[in-house]
Amino acid sequence: MSYSRVPEWPCDARIYRLFWDEFPEDTGYVGHTRHLLLSRRMTGHRNKAREGQKALLFQKIRERGKFQYELLETIFCQNLDEARTHEKRWYRSLKSNLNMISPFRTEDELKKYSQIRSQSSERKAQKKAYYTSPEGKAWWKAYNARPEVIAKKKAYYAQPEVQTKMKAYAARPEVIVRRKAYEATPEVIARKKAYEATPDVKAKKKAYAEKLSATPEGRAKQNAYAAKHRAKPESKVKHKAYLAKPEVKAKLKARYAKRYATPEFKAKREAYLAKPEVKAKREAKRKAYLATPEIKAKLKARNATRGTRVECECGSEVRRDSLSRHRKSKKHLKLIQNLEKINLAV
Repeated sequence: MSYSRVPEWPCDARIYRLFWDEFPEDTGYVGHTRHLLLSRRMTGHRNKAREGQKALLFQKIRERGKFQYELLETIFCQNLDEARTHEKRWYRSLKSNLNMISPFRTEDELKKYSQIRSQSSERKAQKKAYYTSPEGKAWWKAYNARPEVIAKKKAYYAQPEVQTKMKAYAARPEVIVRRKAYEATPEVIARKKAYEATPDVKAKKKAYAEKLSATPEGRAKQNAYAAKHRAKPESKVKHKAYLAKPEVKAKLKARYAKRYATPEFKAKREAYLAKPEVKAKREAKRKAYLATPEIKAKLKARNATRGTRVECECGSEVRRDSLSRHRKSKKHLKLIQNLEKINLAV
């Protein structure tokens, strides 16, 4: 029989306890081995302690030196899990305080341990330090780019209960404040602009917009989103500032002139304006506009000077309220031409 050979499962498992008589406050360490001789297992513990491993048992061995051990039970086991189950029984019975973790844990116990460990401040600090390092960022990027991970994420986030949970989380006031503060940072704004300026992202956005506008539901969704966005005070200010730019004005003027000049648009516009509901809507809008205090004041001031006659640059005397109409008349244009000829002759 070779005492150095470790038998395969199923075989006898030896449950042992490692302890120090001079330190009775420690209830010791409980373990199991398939070695025929316990001394071989103890040699393994000493070697790991010399290597500087950080487990509590190895720290105590380095601090205290020589230890005692005893065989608690020899029992035939079919596999490793069965051996660990018996080890756990002794671990609980003796309340050994040098075992850092339970010898055998069920799935529920593993989940509970994982949650407790992930919530510890030390573990959080370790994870943060790793994932903010270049190595951690590179690993996380490569991991998220795996096809199986992408497919798994899509399947997870497509679940109705997950979407409901995400919407509820995103609607929290503190989350909204935190997100707005994050999105307002210069580096995030610059990164977003750079991302949206890439050709593939532009093509994706264009394709998505075309896909939406192809169906009535999609157009309704687009209109609802646009209306919601335009209703925001900051959007109104931003849009007004954008439209006030000279280059934007010129661009829009050229675009609308080209659009309005087409016969199909003219026909479409006439058909739209001829609808009774559109007429009623425009009339109501006109009345509301005329009822505003500033427009009322403007009209009152204009009516007060309506009868006043002024001299036009062509030499004619006309009413002030008809001046703009007079300047478009044939009489005005002819007089201006005569004045220009006289000026040239002089």
